[in-house]
Amino acid sequence: SSSGSGSNNSNLGVDLSTVFVSNLPFSATSAQLEELFGAVGPVRSCFVVSDKDTGACKGVGYVQFAMKEDVSAAIKRLSGHKLAGRPMRVELARKRAPLESRKRPPKAAAPASEPAVEDEAAAADVEGKAEHAEEAEKPAAAKAKKKAAKEEKEDEEDEEDKEEEESSDAEGSGSSEGSDESDG
Repeated sequence: SSSGSGSNNSNLGVDLSTVFVSNLPFSATSAQLEELFGAVGPVRSCFVVSDKDTGACKGVGYVQFAMKEDVSAAIKRLSGHKLAGRPMRVELARKRAPLESRKRPPKAAAPASEPAVEDEAAAADVEGKAEHAEEAEKPAAAKAKKKAAKEEKEDEEDEEDKEEEESSDAEGSGSSEGSDESDG
């Protein structure tokens, strides 16, 4: 069905029993897809790709048919079909790359284990900080109080030192005068 030059490559990169559905409304559900595509033929599995945080559809989904023959029928019948006012695009799904090639390059390409260990240590440090944020605040507050008390004590000691110096200066000048008087 495809051109001779690309037939070998295209069959290696596609899943002949699965269609990729795009331009879905963000309100689309897996159940809606299953109902719609189930009218074409028996569906083995199907799902819409959802946002982790909101749970809303990201606008794409996959439908795997029990029989490969139903894939071409689904592409013909449902491409352009409007779901909640949006014309769906239906095409053969590409095969997912092996897990190793999907890993993040810095981790997969790291020749030495040191960077990974640093990353793990940093991750553990961040986790530790997050888990113990309240405990971390308590010592910080206590530390701040201790520092303030220490500074206050040092200020008091400085003032006492000044007073002692002033009094010793006054005594020293008085005693020297007294010694002069006794000599004379």
